[in-house]
Amino acid sequence: MLDYWDVLVVALVGGLFCVNPRRYSSLYRALGAYALCALAVGTGYLFVTRPAGDWIAGVLG
Repeated sequence: MLDYWDVLVVALVGGLFCVNPRRYSSLYRALGAYALCALAVGTGYLFVTRPAGDWIAGVLG
């Protein structure tokens, strides 16, 4: 079973690809957008990989 470190890494790196800092008027808005995007990427990754991992582990025994 995967540990939760992979979710953290995917969330932090995935947030970097979603946000263009030049688009926002202040640093706080860019950091807020990065945090929301990282949360969304991490949640999506978690909900996709964990059930699939459990299903694969059940099939393989």
